[in-house]
Amino acid sequence: MNYSSRLLPFSSAKAPAAPTQAVAASGLDGTSAAVAELRSKLLRVAPYFRTVLLTGEMGTGAAFAARVLHDHSPFRSKPLKVLAAGPAEVYFAPDSAGVRSPNGVVFVEELAKLSRTAQAGLLHLVRVRGPRAVCVIAFAPNDLRALVSAGSFSGELAAALGGLRIALPSLRDRREDIPTLLMEILSRTAAKLGRTEPLLGEDFVKAACNFAWPRNLDQMGEVVAWLLSHRAASELHRDDFEAASEACEPRMAGTTKPVRMARLEEMVQEHIRAVLLACEGNKLRAAEILGISRSTLYRMLDAAAVNGFLRRAG
Repeated sequence: MNYSSRLLPFSSAKAPAAPTQAVAASGLDGTSAAVAELRSKLLRVAPYFRTVLLTGEMGTGAAFAARVLHDHSPFRSKPLKVLAAGPAEVYFAPDSAGVRSPNGVVFVEELAKLSRTAQAGLLHLVRVRGPRAVCVIAFAPNDLRALVSAGSFSGELAAALGGLRIALPSLRDRREDIPTLLMEILSRTAAKLGRTEPLLGEDFVKAACNFAWPRNLDQMGEVVAWLLSHRAASELHRDDFEAASEACEPRMAGTTKPVRMARLEEMVQEHIRAVLLACEGNKLRAAEILGISRSTLYRMLDAAAVNGFLRRAG
């Protein structure tokens, strides 16, 4: 059996029903329970939200979710302001109030990367009421509590944004959607590159469904782009998928990284921060892993805050 974006999904006998109220953004396509629940939640809160914190792994479609929230909000007639870390630093700077748009919706793509100054500016914006009030959508791949415990994120801002959280499912949580997503991305990318869409063999689709997709939709887009650039066959099979997935994996083994010249104390503090993040801010668990007492960990964190090591590491 062959598959293309013009054919039916891999595991369905009929075409999937259109998402409720025509919410058919690329990353939210599919018929899985996980994505149906996500679409439903986005539509319920869109007319009323003031802040929304999107959480999940990288590449799980935060931009698509933000677009749905904006398009069904009272400010749908205004452009959605999308801010990566760099532009966000300017937008939330203390002296930038004059360039901020009144009302509307702002999407902060990389919340965890904001400096403490930008965090303070964002907190001020969230607290604004009246004609210049702005709705804020933010994405954070990690638990903000861990960042707060590590000293790199404002507890006040985490509390202000955390009132309404929406978790984005990974591709591993919605495997039945993978064929639909693959074919949609293939169709869009082929059109962009001026290429004819190849058919997808059943073994290709099965391999894709069984793949871990550690970087989710971002990785899927890279795999499709690689295939269209490196495979001229009219039909793709398992070996094509395996070659593409391997080519799109980050190069870890066999590479030599330059030695970082840093003070030992700074390296120790960075390691402590990494362990804290892995333990989601649980200091007792972090102390156990580090092989030190909790009181010693507290003293080290206090010393790090004084010397500014954790802020530079963040």
